[in-house]
Amino acid sequence: MRGEGADGLVVARMPGNAGGAKGPESVLEAIRDRFAQCRLELHPGKTRIVYCKDDDRRGEHEHIQFDFLGYRGNKVAVQVIVERSKKVDGVVIPGQVQSISLGSLGPEEKVDGRTVGAKLRTHTDPDTTILMTDESRIYTRVGENFKEHHTVNHSKEEYVREDPDGHLVHTNTAEGFNANLKRQINGSHHHVSKKHLPKYLEEHDYKYNTRDQTDGARTVAAIRNMEGKRLTLYKPESGKGASLICYKASEPGGKKGGGMLTRTIARKSRRNEAI
Repeated sequence: MRGEGADGLVVARMPGNAGGAKGPESVLEAIRDRFAQCRLELHPGKTRIVYCKDDDRRGEHEHIQFDFLGYRGNKVAVQVIVERSKKVDGVVIPGQVQSISLGSLGPEEKVDGRTVGAKLRTHTDPDTTILMTDESRIYTRVGENFKEHHTVNHSKEEYVREDPDGHLVHTNTAEGFNANLKRQINGSHHHVSKKHLPKYLEEHDYKYNTRDQTDGARTVAAIRNMEGKRLTLYKPESGKGASLICYKASEPGGKKGGGMLTRTIARKSRRNEAI
């Protein structure tokens, strides 16, 4: 039986400019030929070659994002500032973390040294902080404002290095935090909107920063942070203030608008700065 069409296929171009300048075109043609052998065809209106721009790919292309099963290829960048644990008088003091969603950047802003550097200066003391990053050019000028700046070159498979001055240079602490964050999102939440991402980051930060406490102590501390804060079911008519539901009672979906009530859970936690 002849297929009416095929949809939902994403091909990622391999590092190293695989296939040369005509690489994407040749891959697309090969896919078309293979589909034709199976009596299938690519949707002409949904098939395109997309150039994924980032800090290392700055060329111009007609298409720079894609839509796949409702997901647009415009992931929100998350900046993670993590402090390593340290030992003082034989006692280990757990390092703290601050993860920041960069999804609130304006249309004229982008993830570059200026925006990333501003967050670093806000949550650290550059005069006393030894900054350790990967080889991204974003940190080149930013690192000049810190006490010291050490880098590891992940593109050359360098992940940890001991410098002559005794510093153990790596970003594995931040990478480990990111891995756990991705497991939480993919395994528990499956999807996180750009709007609510900061709240999920806040929750994960809180769990990481209190990892040396028992679950009971964490719960008590979280409840204490709610003291003096009012959380309503619907959004106040003024539009200001926290609520369990993101719309007003008078709006479509509210109790006066005839919509179905969806019960949600809100978590309140304190923010911790990484110093």
